[in-house]
Amino acid sequence: MSSLPASLTDPTIIDLRILAARFKGDPEKVEKYARKFIESVTKGLTEMDEAWSQQDVIMLKRVAHRIKSVAGTVGAIGFSERCQELDNCNAAELSASVASRLKELHELFDIIVAQLFVMIPPTLQRS
Repeated sequence: MSSLPASLTDPTIIDLRILAARFKGDPEKVEKYARKFIESVTKGLTEMDEAWSQQDVIMLKRVAHRIKSVAGTVGAIGFSERCQELDNCNAAELSASVASRLKELHELFDIIVAQLFVMIPPTLQRS
């Protein structure tokens, strides 16, 4: 059973107060950084999938470390913690669990993006 949050309003998904505080509540800056977060994590998850398909544990851990920081900055603390767990795993632990961990990251990211679309002005949805 997945440990993913059940509600789009669950702050364990994303707490935009963290991002808003960083930019003193400026909605344009919040939106801009949320958009950059989506782009960065989308790219990072693709890189992680590719790294795993090549059994490149070092690259997978590097990317997990990189997107962990980005996620923490916007308030996606649960996502950031899951990336940290991947980054901390040794090769044997990763081999045993990476497929399910990557799947969970993808699912959680989809929920985060959905919540961002709900919480941030509709302009975020124009790409």
